[in-house]
Amino acid sequence: MRSLSRKITATIGAAMLMSGAVSSYGVQSVYAAAANQDAQVKIGVSGTSYNVKQNIALPIQALNTSELMGVEFSIKYDPQVLDFIKEDTSDFYPPDKASNIVIDEQNGVLKYALIKREIPSDQTIPQAGLVTLHFAALQPAEATSVKVGDIIATTGYQTIQMNSADEVQLKIAEAGEAPTPGEPEPTPGPTPTPGEPDPGPGDTDNPDNPGDPGTGDPGTTDPGQGNPVDPGSDPTNPGDPTNPDKPRKSRGGGRVVIPVTPGTPVAEESQPDEISKQIEAAVGATIELGSQAKVIIPANALKANATVTIHRLVDASRISGLLPQGMAVKIGGDIYEITTSGENKFNKPVSIILSFDDEKLIGGKEPAIYYYHEGRKQWIFMGGQVDAASGRVSVQVNQLSTFAVFTDPTAVHLIDIDTHWAAEYITRLVGMKVITGYEDMTFKPEENVTRAEFTAMMVAALGLPADKSGKLSFADAEQIPDWAAGYAVAAVDAGIIEGRPGANGSVYFDAGALITRAEMAVMVTRTLTATASGSTAAFADAAAIPDWAKQSIETAVEKEIINGFEDNTFRPEAKATRAQAATMIFKLLHENGI
Repeated sequence: MRSLSRKITATIGAAMLMSGAVSSYGVQSVYAAAANQDAQVKIGVSGTSYNVKQNIALPIQALNTSELMGVEFSIKYDPQVLDFIKEDTSDFYPPDKASNIVIDEQNGVLKYALIKREIPSDQTIPQAGLVTLHFAALQPAEATSVKVGDIIATTGYQTIQMNSADEVQLKIAEAGEAPTPGEPEPTPGPTPTPGEPDPGPGDTDNPDNPGDPGTGDPGTTDPGQGNPVDPGSDPTNPGDPTNPDKPRKSRGGGRVVIPVTPGTPVAEESQPDEISKQIEAAVGATIELGSQAKVIIPANALKANATVTIHRLVDASRISGLLPQGMAVKIGGDIYEITTSGENKFNKPVSIILSFDDEKLIGGKEPAIYYYHEGRKQWIFMGGQVDAASGRVSVQVNQLSTFAVFTDPTAVHLIDIDTHWAAEYITRLVGMKVITGYEDMTFKPEENVTRAEFTAMMVAALGLPADKSGKLSFADAEQIPDWAAGYAVAAVDAGIIEGRPGANGSVYFDAGALITRAEMAVMVTRTLTATASGSTAAFADAAAIPDWAKQSIETAVEKEIINGFEDNTFRPEAKATRAQAATMIFKLLHENGI
């Protein structure tokens, strides 16, 4: 049997996630162990009694952990009673399946070394899925155990104190045999966090799939090959323990496909359409709709206890009404309505994770999460982190909505912003078509912005229609470029821009002039209803701020739409850069709930 790699490298800042040889395939503590007496790895089951040939799904879960970045553990089972079929990963994954997963079916030993798909929260997570193991029952047994042990967990810079082991006992009856009278009730899942509703026995989050909590696994079918699996006593079965000439398998990963006798029934995959969960605000929780959608709510993100619901749209007319019109984007999966019974604005970001179908995407274009804006009646780009291996996209949001994964054939990747401080804001606005790059695929974030350019950005960001047929009263209206005229009309009509006074008393648009930070603050805050109660006096150069801009700057600073510089100056007459303009508009949209 191969041993696991002795070094798993995953950079977290400057820290090494796993290294050294604390165990035979080990994690080494760099500092003292993190104290969390409630943290543990548990085996969840939906029942303790099964029949021969029945599929058994055992989710391995980490409970009550904080900053959990990596975990190693082993699984031991009786290979004469249980046949290992496959594993499904969820929140965690093996960086290298060839070295981070060992499957020794001859001796009934599985070993996993997994890392978090995303940077973990520093809040306590009540439940995180590590892996779901799928077995098939081979022969009857009054009691057979599955154990998880050799548990080592790390934040990347220190180990986390965990339980040493967990075990479940299963009973396997003959195929078709009824459960024995007086059989114990199904074993409940992992112990719920104090204050969280007890899930009770079985899979309460996934009522359509009682045998496989949350994975939507079809049972005894290999979806990759389309070949059904029969782990029974067929002498032609290469994994049959009753056939000494056909020894059991020992392998380092991948799926097992065993021929089935013609006519053997095969379970069909069933994905639920809706799930709701009561969330305790102080604790937070993770809610999953099968393997399709997940919402991760950190502790204290909700303003009060509330019920969160994930609903997958199945009504054809409803779906048709939501599909984007006049947009080149192509949908890459299902549409999900995610709602809360409480206030739909959070104290901290909430993670949305959606699955996508490669076959529905536009080749060569990265999938992204969009949300549906009811006011605008349109889908708005959010982006997200893509995990191609799992077929998922994740994004952080400050409120819930209707979400879906799309690809955009016109999407571009700008080559000069990846390491820029404003990359997040620029990427979001480029995806929303609010701003664009240049033909050479650059954005030039440090170049200055003209008044016409910033006006166009504002109008596009707010979704205002550009009306080229409108008339402008500016003294220099004839000098406004054709491409900017419609945006200028829309901005004037919306009260966003009033123009610059000239020495002769006339008002000018001054399209080609570079816009100042004070002018940007005024234009941005004219779209807000509330004004500030603060003062610009806190800035070292407060005396240089013109009277006409003071209240706007106060409001923009209080709303965190614009900030001062490190030397505590505001520099009202400084010319704004494209990066600064993108940042202000992004924060304005955030303030307006867009």
